[in-house]
Amino acid sequence: MIKFKKWTLIGIAFVLMLSLSACGQNKSAYESLKQGTAKLGQADSFDYSGTLAFKMDAKPAAGNAEEAQVEQMLSNLELKFSGASFKKAKQATFNLELALKGDASLSLNVPIVVDQEDIYVKVPSIPMLPLPETVTGKYVHITKADLEKLSEQAAQENAQKQPKADPAKEKQLNKELEAVIAKQFKQDDNLIKVSVKKSSAEVPAPVKQVVEYSITNDNFPTLVEKIVKGLIPDILTVLSKPEYKELTGIPTDALKDYQKSLDSFTTEELKKQLTVNKAISQFGIDGSGYLSYLRDKFDFTANDETSGKTNAAIDFTFNATDINKAKGQVAIPKADETISLAQLQEQLGAAFSTP
Repeated sequence: MIKFKKWTLIGIAFVLMLSLSACGQNKSAYESLKQGTAKLGQADSFDYSGTLAFKMDAKPAAGNAEEAQVEQMLSNLELKFSGASFKKAKQATFNLELALKGDASLSLNVPIVVDQEDIYVKVPSIPMLPLPETVTGKYVHITKADLEKLSEQAAQENAQKQPKADPAKEKQLNKELEAVIAKQFKQDDNLIKVSVKKSSAEVPAPVKQVVEYSITNDNFPTLVEKIVKGLIPDILTVLSKPEYKELTGIPTDALKDYQKSLDSFTTEELKKQLTVNKAISQFGIDGSGYLSYLRDKFDFTANDETSGKTNAAIDFTFNATDINKAKGQVAIPKADETISLAQLQEQLGAAFSTP
């Protein structure tokens, strides 16, 4: 079983690798991504679909049945999603399909509907977790008040002050964070603009231009060091500013502790722990300049002195279609198809409480 420290390094490297894919020296590639992303964000409507596949080949700790079950569940996991977004109407649909293959196979389908400030989440039927019939198949109606209450409870449990909404400061914060990323990665030759024919993998037909960011086992340690030693400290510096304290709700001590946890990081340790087999991000831009396609593939081998090698691969795709042409109607669940969040909590509490 991979140790937590190793997963921490992998998580930091992978997540930030995706976020940094649009930061490069190649002005043409960078501008195409920047403009394409902005155009998709301004689109009034579009349909979308995508997948997230995770495969892992690991040797669980001897005699640990719980770890063995977790490893088996993660050995072949696939998540599919699809839906539509309507900006002006403030409506959206999101259908989530989760599939776990193997002896402990599991398949779940979770439709989600967004209408203005209300969210409806359909409760799935879960074989390993029998739910009350009064709950299964119903849409849980989550209101704005419910979300505010949950956010406040989470802040209290973490001893944090609940973040205070401030659109002007949010815009200012985003601008500073963008500047921090540009500062660290304005000279990066790994970002290139290529034709569809020369792209590393096949892309959907609407895509007319591809921007790619590739990582090899040789340049990966350098990239991660730049992230851990340069980018993250700069981000923490921005987040530590007094003017953003109420906006983020993150205690200053928590930011300092996080920075200290990274101080001991070295690329030598990373090289021993991780081998990158293949890592690439693809961005597809359609004929109208919209960023309509995204694929991130990360294949690596983690090395552990106790459990040996673990091979894992993550493959994520996102595809937007019918941009500004989507005509699907958002079906809002009827009253008799819904239950409130409070009713769900009450019924689940009654079903699983100890007699």
